[in-house]
Amino acid sequence: MQLNSTEWGNLTYGGPQKGIQPGYNVAVGGTNDMDPASLNLGGDQGVYWPGTYGYSIAFVQHVLPWYNTPYDPASIQKYGDPNNPNMGVSWSQWAPLVKAAQADIAYLNRWTAEQPAAWRKIMDPPGSPTLTEQWNQIVQQFKQAKTAAAKHAAWVEAWKFVAPYSEGSGGGGINTGSLDVQVYWDEHESNDVRNWRMWQAEYQNSPDMFSSAATAAKLMTQLIQQGYTIPLYYAETYYLERTGITGAQPNPWSWGGFYQMQYLSVR
Repeated sequence: MQLNSTEWGNLTYGGPQKGIQPGYNVAVGGTNDMDPASLNLGGDQGVYWPGTYGYSIAFVQHVLPWYNTPYDPASIQKYGDPNNPNMGVSWSQWAPLVKAAQADIAYLNRWTAEQPAAWRKIMDPPGSPTLTEQWNQIVQQFKQAKTAAAKHAAWVEAWKFVAPYSEGSGGGGINTGSLDVQVYWDEHESNDVRNWRMWQAEYQNSPDMFSSAATAAKLMTQLIQQGYTIPLYYAETYYLERTGITGAQPNPWSWGGFYQMQYLSVR
């Protein structure tokens, strides 16, 4: 079926959603976008989102609420409701988040340390703030807050740092950087998915497309072999010509807009 731009964007970039029937989503990518992250031509979008490629039914069922509700209902039960302005105004209300943050950070530090050295450099680049430093910065905002509203805002930021949330129900993705998301992902993903995520990060952080091409090809080959993406080599494009413009011939290998015009005559 034909989708409008917002619906197509949600389906392509928003991760698992409710009510999606089996079928094909035609994603687009152009060969003139020659940077390391674009060598996949858009075919690896699902790797960004837990539950999209290569997961069990139980995994998908567990993560679906992350995508389809603004705040994960199970996390609201554990940590409190971010929509409640009275939450987080006292330090005692932070206790569940503090406990979860400490446990998650300890796990993620161990998990990262167990990965190959080349991947550790990508996941924990030199000079970047540690998870503990990021958490402490949020806590400091609470301690420096002068009003109940400011304390609540710091608590909501801490909630989002720990728990899954979506920018809007019905699409829009989730905060894949939240601690609970990362821990569940690392604990329950298959070896294939782990490799896909690491290969994706590896070639996207390569200095140039030539050094990243082999890794991108390895990832896309596995996704094609397992049926998660199918290469469509040609998409026919039509343009309506305005008065004074003739001979518009688009380049089918380009990614759209002005850059897709290969030939154009103007009077």
